[in-house]
Order: sequence, then structure tokens, then C-alpha cells
Amino acid sequence: MAPEPGVYGAPERTVKLSTSPAERLPSPTGTRGETVVLGAGPGVECPRTLAQGAGAASGGALGGLVSVLGIVAIVQGVLALAFAYGAWTLKPWAWTLGIVAFGISLVLAVLGMINGDFSGQIISAVIAVAILYYLFTPPVKAAFGRPA
Repeated sequence: MAPEPGVYGAPERTVKLSTSPAERLPSPTGTRGETVVLGAGPGVECPRTLAQGAGAASGGALGGLVSVLGIVAIVQGVLALAFAYGAWTLKPWAWTLGIVAFGISLVLAVLGMINGDFSGQIISAVIAVAILYYLFTPPVKAAFGRPA
């Protein structure tokens, strides 16, 4: 008598019921793990960005300009979080969103350094440059469906 499937000694059969679009896309080795690291950028930056934006939007010495920069910082934080989701799921739109979000982050960091907050903004600038560099590498562009 042959053993029933799933009982010790019998060959196991696995059936994959569905695949997500991200599983069907070609991805470079380690893309998921690196996305976790990239997701830490928005995860670390966003609360600080939102706090700075809220503080700047309340007014200050420069008035309207500071309020505009505060609103831009809030928008950048939201875009960075949306990028983290899109990068994790390898959505094609996430590549463009990442370029925009971290381009804005880099500009805000440089403006912060010009304003005198060098030590606080250098970390943001380094994170933004690293993510932008990574997004332009050929395997990552290919994973998001961009021509390498």
C-alpha cells in the first residue's frame, strides 16, 4: 500500500495558487533586502521631515518662504513613504517617484546646510545621494522595467 501524500516518506506536492506581479518581474540579486535598507531612509527621514515641516509651516523669521519649504518637506516625506511601498513591491512607477522624492530631499538638505544646520542635514544628503545612485544602477533600473 502506497503512503498518502504528505505523510512521512511520501513525496510532497506543493501548488502555487498565485503569483504577485513583483514575483514575475526580473529582479537583481538582493533587491528585496536592499529595498528594506532603502525603506529605512523614508522611515528615518519622514518623522523628522514631517516635524520640521510642521514647525516651519507655523511661521518663523522668514515667514512665507519658511512656510513654503515646510510644506515641501511634508510633501517630500509623503512621497518617500509612497516610494518605500512601491520599491518593496517593485512597481514601475516607484523608480520615478524615488528620483523625485530623493531629489527633493537632497535639495532640502542642501538648503538646510546653507541655513547653518550642517550636522543635521548631512545625514539626509548622504541618504538621498546613496538612494539616487542606487536607483540609477542598471540592475535596479531593469527591476523597475527601465532600460539599463
